[in-house]
Amino acid sequence: MEGQLMTIKPKNFYEIKVDSIKKHVRFDLGGKPTEEEAAEFIKTYQNTVNSIDPSQYDLILDCEFLSVVPPSMLPALEACFELYRDSGFKTIVFNLPDIATLQMQIHRLSNKHQLVNSEIKVAYPKK
Repeated sequence: MEGQLMTIKPKNFYEIKVDSIKKHVRFDLGGKPTEEEAAEFIKTYQNTVNSIDPSQYDLILDCEFLSVVPPSMLPALEACFELYRDSGFKTIVFNLPDIATLQMQIHRLSNKHQLVNSEIKVAYPKK
């Protein structure tokens, strides 16, 4: 996959872009996923990570259109944060909208799962 940009869009809730030139994997996330969509996301995430050397890449999670996750979906979200931590990316960047509840949720989970190489950015101020 050297020197390529690969885009995978299996569901409406996320899109994946692997850029082997800029050395980043970007997930554009949006909406409120169902349990089935979350399980599909985890499988796709694992397949994507297995196709690269994550220690050479940054992980960018663009959450511009992501909704606050309801309590019923927290176990799936926590599983994702464990994957992010265990994958071995150089850095993990969360680009978030200016929604305090979502920012607190992501910040709390980042701390809980010890994402020491993560950065949370308010990339989308209120309009």
